[in-house]
Amino acid sequence: MGTSSSRPEEAGWEAARTNNTRKLHALLVRHVERRTDILEHRDVLGRTPLVIAAARGSAECASLLLQHGGQVHALAPGKRGGTPLHAASVQGDALMADLLLQHGADPFMDNQGGLTSYDFALLAEKPALARRYEQKALFHGWLELESKAWWGNKWSPRWCVLFLRTPCPGSDVSGRASLQLYCFKRLQSTSTKQRHVLDHAHLTRGRNHTVQLRVPTARRPHTHTLVFRGANGGGQQDLEAFLHACLATMDLPRTDEAVAIQMQAEFDAMGRYDGASNASNASDVAPGNDRQGEEELVEVEEHAMPSAPEAWNQEEGTASNEGIMCVVCWSRPKEAGLVHGNSLHRCCCLYCATNLVSLGQPCPMCRRPIERILEVYE
Repeated sequence: MGTSSSRPEEAGWEAARTNNTRKLHALLVRHVERRTDILEHRDVLGRTPLVIAAARGSAECASLLLQHGGQVHALAPGKRGGTPLHAASVQGDALMADLLLQHGADPFMDNQGGLTSYDFALLAEKPALARRYEQKALFHGWLELESKAWWGNKWSPRWCVLFLRTPCPGSDVSGRASLQLYCFKRLQSTSTKQRHVLDHAHLTRGRNHTVQLRVPTARRPHTHTLVFRGANGGGQQDLEAFLHACLATMDLPRTDEAVAIQMQAEFDAMGRYDGASNASNASDVAPGNDRQGEEELVEVEEHAMPSAPEAWNQEEGTASNEGIMCVVCWSRPKEAGLVHGNSLHRCCCLYCATNLVSLGQPCPMCRRPIERILEVYE
């Protein structure tokens, strides 16, 4: 009699764990009638071969499993479990994440602990991976958010990500997505400055090309008003894209208002200490971000971060040397380096550099593809 380890299902799972592509392929071809059993077999922790391949970084096995019908949203149970993309996010495996995204993986699907792959990337402090997931969001880009300071209202640049959080399959709210907004101070940050649940928010156009969102909360006066405008004194196209993304989801099934308010309360409590661990990211400051005396609408940052050195005369609005001005907008200093291969061109402000990358545009100096952005100071 053969041992249990000789079963094709267990042999296939072990082949995925050890990245034995040849053996896995042979099993899938030889046992066609049991292929589904091989693909969906789970170990004692509920992990399928694709989940374990993603966790081990076995890209060849993962690709083979996907080609033969492996379920990209197969969910391992538990608060630490999740989909194959959750497993790749914990490891910060960008190659595996790209493979899974190409096959339809949803970075905004909850596991049983209420965390998405996007959350995992943020918790693991993997900003590049988080920015990759944000490309699947309804909106991502720079907007300015009105905030309160001791001298009055001011506008603070925020990297904003609007997405639909998909509930865990089989949960009580299955089929009811939640519209959520994450706001970051820095492009390279993995700590949110603010988080909002927009499921029952009231959206209106304000004066001077602004958008207002009134978000229900558990705290008096039971609503919280967010006011946005285009970043860098312009950016009207980004503001319109944000507005249309909000409107496009209005007819989708949503979570109950009581649930949405509870989620917002949890976000508000979380926000009071979220971000304290990322003080080292102070060099990656959003364009035009003057933080002196800033008091946010939702939460106050408890750990002061050092300001970036001034590269130009803020009062006059002109550079001390025109050679340091951004070659795209000619209104801000060259604070970003565009990396391509082993070379770098310091030619843009951070805002324009971000737009170039998001639009897939080449370096304006040499026309080479931009691989990543570095912020540069004197």
